[in-house]
Formats: sequence, C-alpha cells, structure tokens
Amino acid sequence: MAPADVHADDPQRLESFVRRQVGFPARPVRFSRSDVRLVGARAWHVRGRHAAAYYYRTRDGRRLTVVAFRGEPPREMGVARVLYGGKAVGYARLGRHVVSVRRAGDVNYAFVGDMDRRSLLRMVAASRPASFGAACG
Repeated sequence: MAPADVHADDPQRLESFVRRQVGFPARPVRFSRSDVRLVGARAWHVRGRHAAAYYYRTRDGRRLTVVAFRGEPPREMGVARVLYGGKAVGYARLGRHVVSVRRAGDVNYAFVGDMDRRSLLRMVAASRPASFGAACG
C-alpha cells in the first residue's frame, strides 16, 4: 500500500484534498460493517487517468484499498458481473488479486484487499459510497 497523502483523522480535509487533486466527485466508501475504518487517501494516476485511492483497515487487521476513477475499467480486466447480497458487483482476477468494481454514475470504484474472493465480494456488497444510488451496479 502506498503511503496516504492525507489521513482520515480530518475527514473534511481528506475529502477536499481528493476533490482538488482528481477533479471529480470521488467520495470515500462507507460500510454497513462497523469493523471497517477509513485510514487515509492518496491521489493517483492510473493509466493516464486521475484516480483517488482510499485506504481502509478492518478490526482484524485486513487491508482494503478502494480506487475511484472515471470511465470504463480497462478491457483487459475482463470484469464479470455477479449478483451478490442483492447488489450487482463486477469482479476480475488480476495476477494473484481479485478486484471488484462497482459503478456510481460515471465513477467506478475498484476494491482490492488482502482477502479471498468471497470476503471481498461481501465487503463490496456492504459498501455505500455517498454517490451510490439507484444507478449503482
């Protein structure tokens, strides 16, 4: 995990920093699970696109990174769609990692963590980015 540019001890500073750096409404993800907490964020460039990376930790020490970006996921990701927990969730295997993708309007949220596919999909299904709504999936 790359170091955070800004830490979660000041949520307003974190959101305003990310908004200034990436230029689109990439908001941190909220989880219905109480054992997941936001620890920081970083502005990134992924394949020439602005992106925001949000870093989370679970109470048992697992790490989760959520990368928010605009546009379609790269074709080579081969994102498959499944229904998990009543929500449409996309996922792909990239090397030894499973990446899961949810969309909110024109922003994609890619989830990757040190967990197996079922655990990651469960985390994604428990996510609630502020911009997720009826258009999510």
